[in-house]
Amino acid sequence: MLKAVISDIVNSVVSLSEQSQRDQSNGPNLTDFALSANDQHLLSLGLYNKSSAGGSSQGKNSNDIPFFLREKLLLTIQRSRSCFDMAHSQGSMDLYSNLEILGEMSIRSSVAFVIERFFSNLMPSSMEYITSKTSTQESLSLLSTKIFGPATKRSLNHLPPTIQTKLLYLIVGGLIKDFGFDPCLYPLSEIVHHLIMNQYPLLANSLVLPQNGGSQ
Repeated sequence: MLKAVISDIVNSVVSLSEQSQRDQSNGPNLTDFALSANDQHLLSLGLYNKSSAGGSSQGKNSNDIPFFLREKLLLTIQRSRSCFDMAHSQGSMDLYSNLEILGEMSIRSSVAFVIERFFSNLMPSSMEYITSKTSTQESLSLLSTKIFGPATKRSLNHLPPTIQTKLLYLIVGGLIKDFGFDPCLYPLSEIVHHLIMNQYPLLANSLVLPQNGGSQ
């Protein structure tokens, strides 16, 4: 099953244009864009719009990941030699156990990075709590299905959580092997941030942007 899912993503069985058309996330989020651009003014505007909308935006798809955030990772997967090899391997996926370890450690680092970079105003106990909760198998299996579910014809929701997370670890490990950390972990960190903000909306009041050495 893992090979089949990876093959679907690598070969774009569900095209990017089709995934974009099916996107139910209401399009790019101003807050997410502000974080990517490190723009404090846009961030304030985005948070104001979110608070003005009240609970109306917390609908049935509040945990969905916008396509524009997923697209960066999907394009990288389609170019990945390691992901191609995994999809077409004749042997057991256990052959890629080191990639799985690399992916797991990198994802946990990405979660810690997001908390430290954007939520450093929180009490240390709160930062530790959110980091711990976001790193659980339940949260990471959700992350996996939200990123890769729309990109395959197969239902990831019926897989055990251990297999869902293994899919995430293997793909991320493969991407890091092929392209290094930055092209994989920065898009992944944007996705992690998006999910944290949806799961803990009150954190908007504590959100901070890092300072870029007197750029303002």
